Amino acid sequence: MKNLIKSILYEVTRSKLLLITYSFMIALMILLGLINAPDSSTSGMYITDSSLPYTFPLFVIALTVGMVICPDYRDKVGNYEILSGHSRISVYISRVLCAVIPGAFLAYFLTFLPMITGIIFCGWGDKLVFTDVLSRQLLFIFPFIRLAAFTACLAFMIKNEYVLMSIGIIYSFGSLFLTSIFDKVSSNVFISIYNLKYLMSYDVWSIYNLSPTKGIVKYASATGAIDTKMIFSTIAASCVMTLIYIIIGYALFRRSEMN
Repeated sequence: MKNLIKSILYEVTRSKLLLITYSFMIALMILLGLINAPDSSTSGMYITDSSLPYTFPLFVIALTVGMVICPDYRDKVGNYEILSGHSRISVYISRVLCAVIPGAFLAYFLTFLPMITGIIFCGWGDKLVFTDVLSRQLLFIFPFIRLAAFTACLAFMIKNEYVLMSIGIIYSFGSLFLTSIFDKVSSNVFISIYNLKYLMSYDVWSIYNLSPTKGIVKYASATGAIDTKMIFSTIAASCVMTLIYIIIGYALFRRSEMN
């Protein structure tokens, strides 16, 4: 299986589409930090747009998973590997590992770029405690891994990386739509996008003041202390759902290879 993983990673790192798209995403996340942080400091950015850190990185998960899993169906690489003596389970696990882990961590890295950019150019500010926000954002990796495992299941069904990229776009913009429309279930930890919304939900309060020169001036602050329930529910739900998706994915992979 070690040789299979090396072979897959070698092919993926040669993908110009993945390299160009990821470079664009890095630039985009830095730009978002530069645009949004100056208005109300970096901490204020998390109050005014709490979904900003994770919205666009969701696309990278679908892109990476699609680039790892889908091209093999055209070239029948999996069949050749099985005929050369590798077991089905080793072929499957090597693909899932190379799709889920890099996809999740590549997206995870992007989520920190607006924070880093904002702190460098605008400072953190005083609207949220930095360690509270960082603790919440560190937990992103669990929903990301879960979403990547789910996307792998879709890849074994769809078998087309460009369709997976379209699904990635739906991830990004659909997350904004669904969490705003169905806000009451935004603390659901069993659905990745809602879990991310839950992690970025703060108890916000605001007051207004009248200025003779500026008119109505709004002051906002929030409490971002993370509780034990949020930590354990996020980790537990992610582990359970990831395992379920991996089992379903193997059933789909085995059936597709037999056909």
